[in-house]
Amino acid sequence: MTTTTTGIPPVLTVATDGGCNPNPGPGGWAWVAEEPAPGEPARYGAGSFRKTTNNIAELTAIKEVLLAFPDTALTIEFDSQYAKKCVTEWGPNWRRQGEAVWSTKKNVDLIFEIIDLLEARTAAVFWRKVKAHARDNRHPLNTAVDKLASRMSSIRGDTREEGTVLIDRELRGAASRARH
Repeated sequence: MTTTTTGIPPVLTVATDGGCNPNPGPGGWAWVAEEPAPGEPARYGAGSFRKTTNNIAELTAIKEVLLAFPDTALTIEFDSQYAKKCVTEWGPNWRRQGEAVWSTKKNVDLIFEIIDLLEARTAAVFWRKVKAHARDNRHPLNTAVDKLASRMSSIRGDTREEGTVLIDRELRGAASRARH
């Protein structure tokens, strides 16, 4: 594991997103990691489902980023409060309360799979809520991951891909004017 000059391991920021249109319907999920250096392409993973829900797509994006970076400290940027609470609050409580509670919940198998991935990690995971669909591009990774997840949902099939993408970091609108 690489460390900084302070001896603290670096933390990789990765944005996640998922959705479908209509809900339920064809869906897509994606994650985008921050660039290794300004202007360089960022690594991403993405996939699509023939039929899913927004919640499953959001949760799948989190699962896939944990699988892609198993030994890396992460800050996961997310715009789905549902997905984050499922894996950090509700899901652990359901598991403790037993099958009588969790058997009535939706997506519990996927939620428990993510919790197991989180518990097995040796590297930390931090969570950062960001505003979805910010037109001013104040969260460029979220903007990029939203575009990828939307593109994947338009495929209307079960597929996955990995690659690199350039991140547009230019602020727009009111946020851009406020900085000048």
